[in-house]
Amino acid sequence: MDVGGYALLALCREQDVASYLNAHLTEDFFWDDEEVELYKRCPDFVLKYHKLPSLETLEETYGDLPYCPEPIDFYLDLTRERFIHKTLNTGLYECSQLVKATKLDDAINVMRGILNTVIHTKYRRLMVEFGEEAFDLIKEAYLKACLSGPGGPIQLGWPTLDGMSGGIGPGDVVSIVGRPAVGKTWFSLYPAHHVWLQQQRNVLFVSMEMGSLPVVQRLAAIHAKVAIQSLKHGNLSLEQQDHMSNALLEVQGHPSKLWVVDGNLAATPSEIFSLAGHLDPDMIFIDGAYLMRHENKKLDRFTRVAENIETLKQATSQLKIPTVCSFQFNREATKNKSKDKEAGLEHIAYSDAIGQVSSIVLGLTQEDNPETMVSKKISILKMREGPIGSFDVRWDFTNMDFSEGAIVNQDGDVVLQPMGHI
Repeated sequence: MDVGGYALLALCREQDVASYLNAHLTEDFFWDDEEVELYKRCPDFVLKYHKLPSLETLEETYGDLPYCPEPIDFYLDLTRERFIHKTLNTGLYECSQLVKATKLDDAINVMRGILNTVIHTKYRRLMVEFGEEAFDLIKEAYLKACLSGPGGPIQLGWPTLDGMSGGIGPGDVVSIVGRPAVGKTWFSLYPAHHVWLQQQRNVLFVSMEMGSLPVVQRLAAIHAKVAIQSLKHGNLSLEQQDHMSNALLEVQGHPSKLWVVDGNLAATPSEIFSLAGHLDPDMIFIDGAYLMRHENKKLDRFTRVAENIETLKQATSQLKIPTVCSFQFNREATKNKSKDKEAGLEHIAYSDAIGQVSSIVLGLTQEDNPETMVSKKISILKMREGPIGSFDVRWDFTNMDFSEGAIVNQDGDVVLQPMGHI
């Protein structure tokens, strides 16, 4: 079995019907009988069961299957290249024979056909023929949208945002923006923990601003709902210590993984996504993304940030996973507050490209006041589609609660009722 068979096996391994449909594979892409037989089995299976056959099902027919460790696109690219190479070789040989026979018009027609086939093959996966293909693509997307938890759309744990966005999809870049020390890391850790625990997705969290231990301590505080200061300074009661230990021991067998990586102020987008290619996370968080380095050390800070966000968007799309990054507002955002105006996309520091390539931009724009002691407003500065607005979240460092909802005092009275504002 050659690369075509490996491509099919990788698709079946990942159960990636969307990539299978987008690849627009035909029998001409496959060479030997084993590949062709495997290919012929897939369309009917997808049509009938809305999924690709599992590797276990295929092994019942074909016996032991070869191991295909690389991403799907690696094998699909090789399969397309093989088909293009074969098409060019066959066509050019036919042209040379026609030229020798002085059948120049026929040779031109053959060359035109070769060119059309090669261009169509190269760009076909980027096109959709609405009449023929819309039904299958829409049905696949709808079935995914109907799922909750593993396999469904990734949600960040804030109902207003999740409802407005419909979930975070492959290739999305979500940017969390705020001035220094306003809580960007906490607003990154909360959804990272939610995606890992509640949705059972693998998460890669890269911190460009702090080491792994402080990040793990913060995650542990969120998970066990114990005050971070008590945890860091060794002031937990015996009851809290037992609770913390039990909470962390209970998730040792959790089905998903949450990796914390110390970026050490030196990681580049290429290094981060190379690691992602190895770990295969469902979502990436990069805290302090403006601190990412670039292979070209001669770039100034502004060019470096612009280049990095473009690279990050490309890598996110290629790996088909969403990425959440945190950035800073510039000083003009602070001046804007004094004029009773909120900061906007134009106030993101270093590069306009951040706002341009991001699918969703969340701004921590609220000025400190008595209300921010118990809640914070998150402004939705950009949405992939639909209206922008804002929503309020708890800012509770006693119970480590950053969820969306009502703020309740010790007597059970509602102090503040956060809600989404469209």
